[in-house]
Amino acid sequence: MATTKVQDLEGPAQTRFFTKQWLPQGPPRAALLFVHGFIERIERYDHVFPKYAEQGIAVFAYDQRGFGKTATYTPKHTQGVTSWREQFGDIDHFLEHTLSLFPNVPLFLYGHSMGGALVLGYATRTPPQRLVGRLAGIISSSPLLRQSKDVRAPALVVRAGSLLGKLSATLTLKATVTPEHTCRDPVIQKEYAEDPLCKQIGTFRGVADMLLGGEAIVSKDYKRFPKDLPLLVVHGEADKVTDCDSSREFVDKVQKEVGATDTTFRGFPGFYHEMHNEPGDDKWTEINYLLDWLNTHIPSATSTAAALSATATSTAAAPAPSTAVAADDAEASAAAQAGAERESKL
Repeated sequence: MATTKVQDLEGPAQTRFFTKQWLPQGPPRAALLFVHGFIERIERYDHVFPKYAEQGIAVFAYDQRGFGKTATYTPKHTQGVTSWREQFGDIDHFLEHTLSLFPNVPLFLYGHSMGGALVLGYATRTPPQRLVGRLAGIISSSPLLRQSKDVRAPALVVRAGSLLGKLSATLTLKATVTPEHTCRDPVIQKEYAEDPLCKQIGTFRGVADMLLGGEAIVSKDYKRFPKDLPLLVVHGEADKVTDCDSSREFVDKVQKEVGATDTTFRGFPGFYHEMHNEPGDDKWTEINYLLDWLNTHIPSATSTAAALSATATSTAAAPAPSTAVAADDAEASAAAQAGAERESKL
């Protein structure tokens, strides 16, 4: 049985973050930092992460800057006020915090949707983020590399929005995630539509960073993905929010052009965007698949100790963490189950 711990913590720029942990009864076998998606919050995963903790995986998560309870802690309830630069800094901060909580076990980074793109982006910054080398693997679920074709915003509109975002980081716009597109469970759809902490609001800067940055990851930044870092990307093939083909394309490029060997893409036929919220047993098909992947990537206690010792040495010698975005990244920042399931190991 899992236990939980809720805590408000100060992060970068003196921002107060709502955080939550799902903890095993005994010493953890591994730790995982989770990064949620656009217009959502971590308590929507209260049915997911107890399962991780039951298998000995400690999970740490936080409502992102501009979302969920974290947004309500600011005087003006700054829903949607964020940027890639800030979000990468927040990931770096909470990776370091998770390492301090669980220093002697493998650490994984997992993100969904907007968070799914962010964790891929975190691994492809230049200069590299200091803690990338400390990761035992990355999981990206339904990453927002490109929007689904039916809802994709025209490129000129996105770039115009990024210019407005440069003028004002807090200039808001209506940003909609259609509840019926999240998953096929009408109960979850209704809960999402009525959730006061999932306001359909974004900022021109945050949305432009998200859309332009996702495109940059799949079109050029993939070249910097560490070829020795295990990667799992999963996507519902009936996703109406983010583009499944772009996830497949990213993994294909990382394998063929970067030379990465431990890379897996898994598509789930008939599944929508939030596979972990699909009706009935379908949700557990995806949840258990991710857990199986994690379990195969958690080394034995002996090999873990040796690996952590080597990593600690190399991390200590590395430069201080950087949340800077290099020139080409700055351009990106500114500018169920229908049929047999298919696994594609590219």
